[in-house]
Amino acid sequence: MEPVHFTLSEQAMIAAQRDWWRGAASWKKIAKGCAILWFFYLVFMLILGWTSDGDVSIQDAIGMAVLSLLVTIAVVAIIHIGSYLLTPYFARKAWRQHLAIRAPTSVSWDDKVIVIDNEYGRSQLPWSGFVGWHDGRDNVLLYQSDRLFNMLPKTEFSEALQAEVIAHLKAANVPRKYGLGRSR
Repeated sequence: MEPVHFTLSEQAMIAAQRDWWRGAASWKKIAKGCAILWFFYLVFMLILGWTSDGDVSIQDAIGMAVLSLLVTIAVVAIIHIGSYLLTPYFARKAWRQHLAIRAPTSVSWDDKVIVIDNEYGRSQLPWSGFVGWHDGRDNVLLYQSDRLFNMLPKTEFSEALQAEVIAHLKAANVPRKYGLGRSR
């Protein structure tokens, strides 16, 4: 295939980081985190109630369970919303620091590998070497690990090329990461 050439902008980096966030955050992970946090907070509240006067009624325990659930939901929401809102700051910082991200880049592939090339280096990655992929709003993300990905901006790749990349990933049995945001 003919290589696709592009240069990532700061805005493209922010979009990629937001797509990563949408792919990384899943309701299952959030629910699991909430359940664990709620359980420990509830146990803490019950122990505190029993040690203070030793008499915790069923109504007190139910009240503590409800209060601990509300606090847990608030804490998890603050963490996730805060992280999402801070994404542009961290993405801009990464974009300014990482010369290879800002350099003109070309991407090409065949049935076995995808090649990402710029003046700072060349990566020839087998399709089966990715641990996941996410079809985000603005990018197709190719995960080399849960927190390291290559981004293919949709503005630079036609829908046919995006579909071709996804077909290669599916053929290599690379799992899709849905997260909170689904695009296709």
